[in-house]
Amino acid sequence: MKRIGLPIAWLWLAGLLIVPAGCTYDRPTLPISIAEYDAMSQGRARVPEHTIVLLNRQRMMDSDRGESQRVESLALVNRLAGGDQAVERDVRALLDQPDTPAGLHVAAFELLRARNAPVAKPFTVFATQGYVFHPRDLHLLERLGGDAARPPLTRQQLVEAIGQTLAVREHVNIASAAPETDVLPPRRPVAGGAIDDFNTNLARLTQADLWNLMLIQEMLARPDVQRGLVVAARDDRADTTTAWGGLIVYDNDKGHADMIRYKTPAATGRSDFRHAFNPKAIEAGRDALARFQFHFEKADNTLRAGPTACDLDDAASFNAYGLILTTVHDGRDYCAHYYNPQGVIVSLGVYSLDDPPAK
Repeated sequence: MKRIGLPIAWLWLAGLLIVPAGCTYDRPTLPISIAEYDAMSQGRARVPEHTIVLLNRQRMMDSDRGESQRVESLALVNRLAGGDQAVERDVRALLDQPDTPAGLHVAAFELLRARNAPVAKPFTVFATQGYVFHPRDLHLLERLGGDAARPPLTRQQLVEAIGQTLAVREHVNIASAAPETDVLPPRRPVAGGAIDDFNTNLARLTQADLWNLMLIQEMLARPDVQRGLVVAARDDRADTTTAWGGLIVYDNDKGHADMIRYKTPAATGRSDFRHAFNPKAIEAGRDALARFQFHFEKADNTLRAGPTACDLDDAASFNAYGLILTTVHDGRDYCAHYYNPQGVIVSLGVYSLDDPPAK
């Protein structure tokens, strides 16, 4: 007869544990908080720690439970699980759920921060500047923390550095969202009505926004990125069926941000005016600084500068930052506009599309 064995912990879970006749067995209560676990540890009844972790992991991921219950289980898992990679994956899943209550976001982040020293370093600086954690900033925090050559900067230092760079650039300012198609109704005059001024929007920009702006500024000024955009502008304009876009990621090894293009999936239909992010890009975007899109379909596309209303809606829905690059001055240059999930838009100025020196 083939013998089938089951771990004792799972027999207990199923309520099937068989005890010898005449013996009594006090089934221990599964602890769901640190206080209950400590109380249980002082008594006779014990439950294997891996069983406690397993069931509390399930409990902390159960969105049908109240926030306080899930936070209790999360705290206990943090106490018992050590450096369990499966637990870390669960925590990242919690951080990625847009409908997760703020308290659970914070608790999940604290668990991850306790195990990830690179995250803790920049977060400490961020927090002193009035920053409140949001899951979409985890990529930024991890990459900044893992870049030993990148010094921490206060909010004031970031504002001064960004402001000095923006002050010497020409800007294509906008007063409203960009139109979605090539049917371009006149946009209302910008004079006195610009919505993309850095200084005007400063109070609505977080520490994470400021770092994004700093890193994107540095990226766009690099000769290798300039050369790549010369080619991209030419090829995107020649491609009249799709709009180009992708993700911006922080490369720790290189110490800077880079752009990665993602092709539009054929199943989403073709449009030369709106980039459709494919499922792979959406998934990868959870570990990226921002999305980017090109408005390169015309050499002089000034009326399409900046994000559209749909771009702003998508940023709010996906909790994503974005960057729009638009060709201006008969295709000799492009202007850059950054935007965040709260609908704040910032002009990053005009950059040349002339071939830069080979450096």
